[in-house]
Amino acid sequence: MAYLYRYDWFLTPYVQESELSPEKIKTSFYKALNYLDNFEIKKFFGEVALKVIRYGCYYGYCIPQDDRMVI
Repeated sequence: MAYLYRYDWFLTPYVQESELSPEKIKTSFYKALNYLDNFEIKKFFGEVALKVIRYGCYYGYCIPQDDRMVI
């Protein structure tokens, strides 16, 4: 258990179009941050890792929604 990964994450903005306004870039960045925060990555993948240790595998359905990912 001590060697399980912590599932920390970070998001780095990448802008291809130079004519985008800084406000639009910030809005998109905050939307992506909110999406990932609502997914609760650390909690979900920690539970999956424990199930894999216990049962040997994990099967789930990925159901994308507007504001979060549900598995």
